[in-house]
Amino acid sequence: MRDAIAALLVIALAFGASTALAASMTLHVVVDPHDRASELRMFDGGYIERELHPKVPQGGASIEIELPSVPSTASLLVEWPPNHEAAFPIVLSGSFLGQKVEVHLLQRRSPVRPASRDVRSSCDRSAPQGISSVFEMLFTCKGYALALEEAGEKWDPDHRQALSGWLVANYRLATLSNRVSPYGLDPDLRSRLEDILAREGSGRWTPIRLADARVLIELEETRPVRMAGFVPILLGQGAIPAASAINSVALETLRTLNPAGPIDGITERLLVDNQIYLDSLQPQ
Repeated sequence: MRDAIAALLVIALAFGASTALAASMTLHVVVDPHDRASELRMFDGGYIERELHPKVPQGGASIEIELPSVPSTASLLVEWPPNHEAAFPIVLSGSFLGQKVEVHLLQRRSPVRPASRDVRSSCDRSAPQGISSVFEMLFTCKGYALALEEAGEKWDPDHRQALSGWLVANYRLATLSNRVSPYGLDPDLRSRLEDILAREGSGRWTPIRLADARVLIELEETRPVRMAGFVPILLGQGAIPAASAINSVALETLRTLNPAGPIDGITERLLVDNQIYLDSLQPQ
């Protein structure tokens, strides 16, 4: 994989470093509460940390992010002393070239065992429409779930309700686009959903929708393949290195997953043909 990534980087640079390096997307990040929060940081897939903004002001900050030559996922993170933090994964890809993505990082960790009525009020509902409201639901229900785990009530009714709200909010973010959403799956949520699915026959999990849990995990696993749907758009924009990188990763992921049929109409044959054509556009 490392050699493949290196090769794609060489191709991008050979075609024109200015094209690859100029590709960017904009993140508009809101932090709440903003006054006591740390600097905004980003962790990429290789756990390399970098500071994005020293202090996010009230109302948020817009930050231009240089897109990597190879699609990846990175987590945005802020902390509130002494021991609170909020993080959420964002997809960095040429698929989102020139787009503006709104992210809210909220301190919603309950310091004590939350009241059942508060858990039901915040987490027993469908996902709201606005992005800020969806993130409010996500971090509130996540905070309740973690507080209930600390209280020794993991998998109890209130904990399942909090997990359900957390799932509903993340599902909403992950399905905002017909193709691929720039919002990833919270790894803390994923670990709990996978635990539930592994024990599916050992208890009742209502109100958690297990079908939605499976779909959300599947969307995360197949995202690199589905991103190949952006290749024609990128070609139309002249972003050949980005298109080549996305197609190459899609092909490698599809071969690893080895699905029984196409993923959103995308097959290995299609990706191989794409790559042959994209390679023919690269300088020899």
